[in-house]
Amino acid sequence: MKPLSLVLMILFGAFLFACAPSGSTTKAETPAFDLEKAIQTAKTKADHERIAAYYEQEAAEYKKKAAQHERMGNEYEMYKFPIHQKGHDMAKASAHCKDLARLFSQTAEEYLSLAREHRQLAE
Repeated sequence: MKPLSLVLMILFGAFLFACAPSGSTTKAETPAFDLEKAIQTAKTKADHERIAAYYEQEAAEYKKKAAQHERMGNEYEMYKFPIHQKGHDMAKASAHCKDLARLFSQTAEEYLSLAREHRQLAE
């Protein structure tokens, strides 16, 4: 893979991570994985494996979200009564959910691609 492509993929991953909601940690919790720092300091096989594992975990979460929204879209399609008369459009709700499912699936694939890159770097 070209160096520019790898850098762009890493930046995309960092952007997605930065946009993810973050929860506060208490003293009993372990600190969150610092992806940016991990990318900046990655030198060893273990470093790249840790980053790859993080991306694989994120991909699994986005696959779950995609499946959930696909199911929700299917549920909205099953509405048979004219609730659009009350100002609701279930066709739009279904399309919205299916669009999210597609986007979440694509995001999962991007995370898996980043994981593969780091697995290769670990070799």
